[in-house]
Amino acid sequence: MPRSTFTNRVVSSAQVIRDDTDLSLGGIANVEWTTADGNANCLLVDFPTGGAVDVPVLLLALADADFGYFNGTTQPTLAIEDADGDSYAKISFSADDTPYLDVGGSATAFNFACPITVGVDDTGYDVQFFGATSGKSWLWDESADTMIVTGAATISDALTAAVVGSVAESTDARVCTSADYGKVIIMSHATACAVTLPANGAAAGSWIDFMWAGDDSLAATIAAATVDTLVTFNDATADSVTFASGHRIGAYVRCISDGTYWHAINLSGSNTMTVNT
Repeated sequence: MPRSTFTNRVVSSAQVIRDDTDLSLGGIANVEWTTADGNANCLLVDFPTGGAVDVPVLLLALADADFGYFNGTTQPTLAIEDADGDSYAKISFSADDTPYLDVGGSATAFNFACPITVGVDDTGYDVQFFGATSGKSWLWDESADTMIVTGAATISDALTAAVVGSVAESTDARVCTSADYGKVIIMSHATACAVTLPANGAAAGSWIDFMWAGDDSLAATIAAATVDTLVTFNDATADSVTFASGHRIGAYVRCISDGTYWHAINLSGSNTMTVNT
């Protein structure tokens, strides 16, 4: 394509460069208004391949600097430095087809000063946060409409009023029905509280969550409607589970049916759950 080159020339008036004509910068990078896509004409910055001294980085900064932030960069990168040039934020690709945001230098985190919404109502996307241990993560699975925690989970009673789809229970006994499937039962009891699950027959995958937010000195027990319908860790003889004193506040349990038995899963991290047979 045509190329315009200015060498040690002071331009004192407006210069018009035709469409699809390169303006060469240092003989390395080229800028042009491209019409290659007839439906989306745009400004194209044509970078070098990168990886050596000349890298494909478009940097917004107040002054030249040599901090080595972008040494060896091979993917096209859009970056911005702060006023004193000791940190940066960038958008680039960590690998083929894998875009990412990153910070460096003295900056250690990317701060959002506005709400973050992923998707729109009825059209969502998976969101995953990884831990420092291999295989541990928090996942919102949009297709299953389910939060999946791989690892320990701790729920504090400060969150009880904000749980969506929750049911507050302040009595000393909660007898669950199929209407409770898919809900969080918040046990804000004033006396010792026991939960009774529905009898056998729940469809496989049906679940009810329980969170205790009452007095830690009060008993917290889950039992089945009939003997041996509650299975904890596949122990077919278990008929109830209890949290010991000192482990009740914030205790969080998911009871899930396999189509025959209920399984109780402790999701509250260090809170100790005891199986009563």
